[in-house]
Amino acid sequence: MSEQTHSDFNASSVIQTLTGTWRFSVPGAPGQMGLIHFSGSGRASQCVFDPTNPEKGSWMRLWYFIESPTTIRFSHANDSQGWRRHYELQAGSVTLRGGSDDVVFTRALPNRIPAWFSQSVEGAAGKR
Repeated sequence: MSEQTHSDFNASSVIQTLTGTWRFSVPGAPGQMGLIHFSGSGRASQCVFDPTNPEKGSWMRLWYFIESPTTIRFSHANDSQGWRRHYELQAGSVTLRGGSDDVVFTRALPNRIPAWFSQSVEGAAGKR
């Protein structure tokens, strides 16, 4: 069953809401945390790490596409491949559903974003 088309849907408002850095707990990995930065140009840079040893974090740099009012698609390349998740925006949080667990992202306060994360995101932005 395919999702209905939404002719009046404007993805740019969702992109504007997502743009910035978010924090999340990693399902199935107690003690791990994650940061993800959504750019306004469709890139998502994510790092999952142990807060006691953040330099050993695991990075993913992805493309993201807002396909509908409830569906986001992530891809390793700027193409039609990838995987879809349902999303729900609430005040100050985003919930992604579709994997084995729901993941709740909360907006990261600027003073709680590690410099090493911001520097890596800025460096990746220059390599587009």
